[in-house]
Amino acid sequence: MTNSKNPEYSIVIPAHNEEGNILPFVARIVKMATANRLSYEVIAIDDVSSDNTGKLLDKLSDKFPQIRVIHRFSKNGPGNAERAGFAVARGKWIITLDSDLSHRPEEIPDFIAAANKGFDMVIGSRFVSGGSMDGPAFRLLLSQSCAFAAKLITGYPLHDASSGYRIMRASALRKLNLQSGWFEIHTEIPVKFHLHGYKVGEIPIRYERRGEGQSKLTIFQSVPKYLGIMITERMKKLASHPEYKNDKRTNKP
Repeated sequence: MTNSKNPEYSIVIPAHNEEGNILPFVARIVKMATANRLSYEVIAIDDVSSDNTGKLLDKLSDKFPQIRVIHRFSKNGPGNAERAGFAVARGKWIITLDSDLSHRPEEIPDFIAAANKGFDMVIGSRFVSGGSMDGPAFRLLLSQSCAFAAKLITGYPLHDASSGYRIMRASALRKLNLQSGWFEIHTEIPVKFHLHGYKVGEIPIRYERRGEGQSKLTIFQSVPKYLGIMITERMKKLASHPEYKNDKRTNKP
C-alpha cells in the first residue's frame, strides 16, 4: 500500500447513522486498498448522525492515517455530504460508494481499470450483464424507471442513472456545479457528466441488501427530484445556459 500527500484516489463515503455497518465497511476498503497497493485516502462524512457513527469514524482515523473524517451537524443528506467530501478531496480520481454494505469495496479495482480506458466517469450498473440488485421491489422499480427517464429526457446512454457507486475524474467533477442535497445527486452527477460531453461508461456491480439499519430513501420524495434534475438540465442545455457554454463537445445531445 502506498500513501502520499496527494493520493491518486479519494474514496468518499457519506454515513448517516451507520454504526452497525461502518467498521466492517471501512475494514474492507482498507483491505482492498492494501492488497492492490493503491495511493488513496478515505474521506468519511459523519452526516448528522445521532448514533455512534462519528465516534467510530474518529477511532478509525486514529488507527489509519489514510482516513479523514468530516463531521456535519446540520442539513443531512447524501448530496450535501458528498459535496462536502468532494470539496476537500485531494485525489485525481474520486470514488463514491454507500457505507451501508450494499456496495462491495472489492469491486473498486474494476472501476479503476475501466477509468484507465479513457473514461471521465464510470458508473456501477445493476442492469447490465453481470450486474445484479438484491433489494426491495420498489427500489428496483425506481432505479429502472430512472434510467429509462434519463435516456428519454436527456439521451443518457447508460443503463443505470441512479447508482451511487462510481469513479470520476476530479478535474471534470469540479466543473459540474452540483446542487443536490439529497439522493437525487446520484442522478445529477451522471446526467451532468453526459450533458457536458464527458466520456461516460459503466461496469456491472452486485448491489446487495444493506447491512444493519434502515434505508433513508423514500420513493415519494425521490421521484419528483430525480425527474426535476433531468428536465432542468436538459432545458438548460437546450437554452445554452452559461453552465453549458464550455462543454467538452460542441454538438447538442
